[in-house]
Amino acid sequence: MTSFIAYHLDNLSFLLASMARHQAMTSLLGLVVIAGLSAYCRKKPASVLFVIWTVFLVWLVATALLKPAMVVPNWLSVHLPWAAPLADHPCDTPAYNRFSNALHDQSILSWQGLAVLLWALVSGVLVARHWLRRRRYRAVMAQAAPVADARLQDCLARWCRRYGIRRGVRLCSSDAADTAFTLGVLRPQVFLPRRFLRALDAGELDAVLAHELAHVKRLDDLWIRLQALFQSLFFFCPPSWFMSRNTYLWREHSCDALAASFLGAKRYGSALLQVARIQPGRAAGHHHQLALPVGADFLHSRIRNLATPRSRASHWFAGAVALLLLLVVSLLTAFRPLQDKVLDLAESERLLAALQPMSPVAGATLSGGYVHGTVSRCMLPLTRAKAHAGMDFSPAADRSVRVVAAGTVESVVHGVGSYMGTILKVRHHGGVTSSYAHLAAASATVGQNLAAGAPVGSVATGANLHFELRYGGRALDTSGWERRLW
Repeated sequence: MTSFIAYHLDNLSFLLASMARHQAMTSLLGLVVIAGLSAYCRKKPASVLFVIWTVFLVWLVATALLKPAMVVPNWLSVHLPWAAPLADHPCDTPAYNRFSNALHDQSILSWQGLAVLLWALVSGVLVARHWLRRRRYRAVMAQAAPVADARLQDCLARWCRRYGIRRGVRLCSSDAADTAFTLGVLRPQVFLPRRFLRALDAGELDAVLAHELAHVKRLDDLWIRLQALFQSLFFFCPPSWFMSRNTYLWREHSCDALAASFLGAKRYGSALLQVARIQPGRAAGHHHQLALPVGADFLHSRIRNLATPRSRASHWFAGAVALLLLLVVSLLTAFRPLQDKVLDLAESERLLAALQPMSPVAGATLSGGYVHGTVSRCMLPLTRAKAHAGMDFSPAADRSVRVVAAGTVESVVHGVGSYMGTILKVRHHGGVTSSYAHLAAASATVGQNLAAGAPVGSVATGANLHFELRYGGRALDTSGWERRLW
């Protein structure tokens, strides 16, 4: 049981490490593109910069969740002929090679497994911290009393009409927090500290409501949840923190610009300064991403942004340009192969001559694209050709699998996901190992001595046999053997 858990934990760590490596490379390239585009658009409206960084956020999430799988779906090659080579040549993580190289004497506390557990722990803590913060602010909202002032209710209704907000917005107040903030998407709520009601005049409260309802109009609470979740899961990826900071910055600038477009920059800036004067500071536990920040540097940045002349531009066009550039980055990096370690042909031939292996499936044919010394090419930039480290056999009527040479069964495990079926590994004389994947079941057990040609299982229905020969953790170059077999 321990080895079974260790095996799956190790394979999971391999997949996560592959995704992390891919995500880090892709996000760094994307960050360079977005930072350059943001610098080019620095004189554009704040909403344009916010859209650019939001597109970057959505793209980061998409590349993490929709990372190309081991192989392009076969149905795609039917409808798009140019995609056939991609479907035939998996150019991403060599999952078959990794899974079939099963280890039976593996410590459950390997460094790979510990890395997965550490990632899960840190991510869980960050997600829990965000959830607890939202829970505290929801508790403040629940305990706050509705604002009964008719003038503020009229002001709230007026801003809802101006912004086109049709959802009912609850306005409440208490002394439980020192700063205004907004929560909710379908049923938004705006919180005003009682300190504001006592110290601000009607015009200044009008500006505060204009800013908070701008968040409601823009559905910012939804984006903040997505942003916090992504940053928690990909805390190890520096671009995620850079993206989070800039998205937050331009979100606040966009709400300022929206409110100032109705009130005027001078009037809104004066109200912003007055709010900063009456607040006691950013107290521990009293900070929310939708609240009006009171830090001096950030406050000066917001006021300078209001005073900076900006040329008109379409945020939709900017978003489309950002998305197009990021799609190009995805195209350049989506199928970058991870090179497998392969012995040179001369050494492989020496080992094969000593082993004298037979075909693992009688009467089978080799699947196209992986054989006769060819290499898989992704046909995309920034990729290199790599040899397929194994052989794929398409069985005929008889789906029985036999061991290619005498040896001892070293491991029998199930792959991660049903598509891998059962994987059996045999150790032969001289240290060469053979691996058989996609088995419906194994007829041999761990420790069993097998003669050459002894049955070890059968190929699963609808699958082919993925077969590998390895020595010292490196795959054998079987191109010469393939030519002799066929």
